[in-house]
Amino acid sequence: MIRMIRIYRKYIPYILFLFYLAGGRGLPALATTGYTITHIQVEGNVTIEEELLIGLSGLEPGVLLNPSSEEIGISIRKIAKYEGIKTVSLYLTAVDEVNKVATCVIRVEEHPKLASYVIEGISKKEKGSLCEQVKIPPHASLAPVFLRNTTTAIKKYFLDKGFGGVAVATELVPDKKTKNRVHLKIKIVKGKKSIVDKIIFEGNKHIDSNLLRYHITELNESPRFTLLKDIVKRAFSGDLFRKGTSVLQNANIYEKLKSYFFEHVSFFPSVFTEEKYLKAKKDIILFYKSNGFQDACITAAHCKQSPTGRVAIYFKIEEGNPYKIRHIKWVGNCRYSEQDLAKLLNLAQGSPYDPVRIKEQLGQNVDDLYFNNGYLCFRSEVIETGIEDQQVDLEIRIWEGKQATINQLHIVGNTITHDEVIRRSLYTIPGEKFNRQHVGESMRRLNMLQFFYPLSTPLVNPSETGDTVDITYVVKEKLNLNLSGGLSSADGLIGHVELGSNNVSIRNLFSGKIPLGAAQKLSFKGEFGKHKQKGLSLTFEDPWLWWGKRRYSFSFGISNRYQYFPYKKTPLDRYIDFALFPIGKQHKNGEMHTFSCWTSLGRQLAKDWSWELGVHYVRYAYQHCVWLKDGKRKSGISHDIQLNTSLSYDSTDNRYYPTRGLSWDNKLTITPPYTLLSGKAFDPSAMPRFQEFGKYMMDLSYFKKLPKSFVFHTSGHMGFLFSLSKGAIGPFHRFRMGGISPDEGGGLLNHDFVSLRGYPNDSLTPEHCHKQLSGGVLFQKVSVELRYPLALNLACVYLLGFMDVGDSWLTYEKYEKYNYQAMKKSIGLGLRVFPPIPIIPMIGIDIGYRLDATKKKPARAWEWHFHINPLSR
Repeated sequence: MIRMIRIYRKYIPYILFLFYLAGGRGLPALATTGYTITHIQVEGNVTIEEELLIGLSGLEPGVLLNPSSEEIGISIRKIAKYEGIKTVSLYLTAVDEVNKVATCVIRVEEHPKLASYVIEGISKKEKGSLCEQVKIPPHASLAPVFLRNTTTAIKKYFLDKGFGGVAVATELVPDKKTKNRVHLKIKIVKGKKSIVDKIIFEGNKHIDSNLLRYHITELNESPRFTLLKDIVKRAFSGDLFRKGTSVLQNANIYEKLKSYFFEHVSFFPSVFTEEKYLKAKKDIILFYKSNGFQDACITAAHCKQSPTGRVAIYFKIEEGNPYKIRHIKWVGNCRYSEQDLAKLLNLAQGSPYDPVRIKEQLGQNVDDLYFNNGYLCFRSEVIETGIEDQQVDLEIRIWEGKQATINQLHIVGNTITHDEVIRRSLYTIPGEKFNRQHVGESMRRLNMLQFFYPLSTPLVNPSETGDTVDITYVVKEKLNLNLSGGLSSADGLIGHVELGSNNVSIRNLFSGKIPLGAAQKLSFKGEFGKHKQKGLSLTFEDPWLWWGKRRYSFSFGISNRYQYFPYKKTPLDRYIDFALFPIGKQHKNGEMHTFSCWTSLGRQLAKDWSWELGVHYVRYAYQHCVWLKDGKRKSGISHDIQLNTSLSYDSTDNRYYPTRGLSWDNKLTITPPYTLLSGKAFDPSAMPRFQEFGKYMMDLSYFKKLPKSFVFHTSGHMGFLFSLSKGAIGPFHRFRMGGISPDEGGGLLNHDFVSLRGYPNDSLTPEHCHKQLSGGVLFQKVSVELRYPLALNLACVYLLGFMDVGDSWLTYEKYEKYNYQAMKKSIGLGLRVFPPIPIIPMIGIDIGYRLDATKKKPARAWEWHFHINPLSR
């Protein structure tokens, strides 16, 4: 090769010159000369309009274009950015060298458009939920980027659901009818859910692994229950009582009990997701820092999934040394001493150093102390002044500022409710020191009025000098017209309609103004039913009879009712109706006319405490009515004169959905002791002219807010009847129990009904066959509920799980011999709906599972309940 180059090297310059001449002649003038565009032609477009592509290019007829310039590249990039373009090219054709004109051609290739799509491998319900989260627009351009993003979004959706091995594939099927249209097939293989099997820790020398698992809020291990097995094992081996081995003999009993319980009990395994995994890491570090290990870190962490979908999580922890508090110094405190503030902070020397807990203690205790005493501009700051051998010195700096006095109260948004109604419910009073707790209590009181939508935090505007403050409460009125109705099977099919409002103004009614805004309650109730049954009642209540330091309430009501009791034929009656003995047809239908009126006067004793005293009179006129179990038909007149007194406490925060607080109501009812006054013994089988009894009832409810929006509610109810003489207790005002409503009306006997879900109506009402009595003289009931809200803004809707335990006794002798384990029990689920329209009453649905049998119904059976308006007890 080298020899050949040496031979022909003298010809190399001539060869290069020939190539130069050939190349120069082959280059047209396009490289150095611009051309005027006479026409722009678009090729290859199917769905994209020609004008749109020309506009994106930035070119137009008459423009001078130099093919060797950057203009062509810019135009190509502009068109390529448009969604749906797969490839694009731009060139000149029909070049006229003489006139320097040419035609510009834009040639594009489009991505196929979506004609339809189908998802395979999942259920119809999952498809609906997936399509809500991952949107696939109709007629989308199926570019690789679009397909990749869609696949990633679908995978993320299922990964968040716990399907760690999910696989997603896409397939494009051309549409045979339409050009450049395809059908998209999305094939999903979910695989098995990733369930957390076990969580393993390494390197935790100071904190037990079970405590770490306990404080991981999002991840739980697979189910296990070895508590009883371990206790029995320890008991037989003697470890349960041996010194140093019992959990109860350790110094920190609470932490040891939590660790021991979590080691042997786990009910609900968790689905593994990346989000929960990251949250678990944060929980571990936070728990370490709360125990003083400020240098703790996770040096290694990984997950291992088995073929069955079980995930084992490994954490390697480097704890470091725990930090302790050596000294706390207070600076700037003038109003309170260091000893008072140290008690509120509740951190002794040698306590674990936890900055988060220190800030919480400052905010909950020290800040509240100042803010509740007028120091509106109070601030506090924690400074680390020294660290030596894991011993921390702290300095808490305080800026107290001036005590602020409430100057003015402004109320905005009350278009119906009068200002004085709102002001008398407030604990914040002009001239008094600002108190943050009073602001919160005022908001609770306003919410309890039920006149407004849920309130936002009031506006607090301090003055420039800081010694006065203005407070503005912003409210939003809601309609307070109540219209409710319903049907009852008691005494036949009876319907009732109630119309009223809890924000009436009687004063405005006589002055020609709209009769609303004074917080007075007025309601009308009408009843109607078969056989001419009808009734009408009027109730009025003024919660604030006159202004004063303690409010007085006044109420009265009047009712008139007619009831009809059709005669129920016996087999003998049917035989007589056969006309064999026409003279024997002497049965008559029963009827009763009831007139009642009542009045009461109440007083607020202290914060959340109230007392009430009232008188109630009822007159019964009845004919041919059967009241007792002896079946005898009686006629006459009966009077019921009652003296009622009650003591109540209510600190709940909401009428519809309470989340905290306590409600306690005690009521005592007595009648004049007619038997003592007349000296005659009481006959329980007779229907006396004047009813005589004594009754006490107690209702207690407690609400506690739990994590994740759950609310714990427990309630207890009890009541008992007693005689005002040495005689037996009469048939009046006894207790009936079971279901949610009585099968028959109380009528003259005025029985009180107590619900017990899961059982048929009236199925737990005790009866005495020989004495012909029905109803208990004593009842007890305990109910536990776990509530979860579904909606709280416009409509109030929540789910609940419940357990009811209760029973009723015919006599006190049977109660004393009673075994509490034999009380009737039930469990179940329920739904409560408070519609946003006030005229529609609350709707409740319960399904209860009774755990005990009744006289007519077996145990282990379900019972449905539907009711309108809340259950009284």
